[in-house]
Amino acid sequence: RWWSMIKMINETTQKEMWKLINQAMEEWRSKWYLAEQINTKFKQYNEVRSALIAHQEIALAYGESTRQQFMQHAWEFQQIGWKRAQTQNDDKVRAEHYQNQEDGWIEADKAFSGTGDMTFPFGFNCRCTVAYRLFKPDDPAPFVWFTSLYQLNA
Repeated sequence: RWWSMIKMINETTQKEMWKLINQAMEEWRSKWYLAEQINTKFKQYNEVRSALIAHQEIALAYGESTRQQFMQHAWEFQQIGWKRAQTQNDDKVRAEHYQNQEDGWIEADKAFSGTGDMTFPFGFNCRCTVAYRLFKPDDPAPFVWFTSLYQLNA
């Protein structure tokens, strides 16, 4: 999704950017390292733009990896899982991000209604987060289920 947030970028630049991002992620580099690599490779981007691109990509990777990890966890426990979006609740929050928050707890495999995204960030410079849980908030099963799991493993 990151390339849809960067303005005035062609397909060749996207491919080169993708290589830099993948390499930085595989090597567990910092966002500052990635920003420096972007700035060095693409002289037309100033340091601020390079840092913003790097920051956004790290945020996207974190949001997606969190979602995938939770979905794997839910699958292992044979649950759908639930999630909800949380904004910063201030005047900088976009209307569609508030709509995501208004969705409340939704099934984890559904997209949020405001942005159509599965997880945060919901757009460039988004400060939202997403909370996950295995069971519906009003479901008493988690205590019973974990108690019986404990007894089975005791």
